Amino acid sequence: MTLRNVDYSDRELLMLLRDMADADGVCSADSLALGLGYDEDSAYRVAPRLSWMTRYGFLARVDGGWMITKDGQDIMAGKLSASTARELDEMGVGKRILALRALAQGYVRGGDVQAAAVRREWQHQAARRPR
Repeated sequence: MTLRNVDYSDRELLMLLRDMADADGVCSADSLALGLGYDEDSAYRVAPRLSWMTRYGFLARVDGGWMITKDGQDIMAGKLSASTARELDEMGVGKRILALRALAQGYVRGGDVQAAAVRREWQHQAARRPR
């Protein structure tokens, strides 16, 4: 089975790719597959996902593998303060809807990379919700 968005978020994969990259910042599909616990010669499991992440602008294809782009670096660098995370966790439904509306404006008004990142993170989290 190939690697899906529900398995790992793009941010998680970017961080793993960074950790598995060589000194030049290049990571092969085989190296990433091994880092994810797949057997040798399992590049076919991760390469489609890496290609999509390239299409979205998070990665760049180079000789020997993939490199993280500036936009990919920005995705990895995002942080929430403890107080902001706590406030988000404690929001009631009304305030949460307004916060979601504000976040959705980044999807609507942001560039293609931002829209793809926000949409894919939402899809990743939504797929994890128990049914």
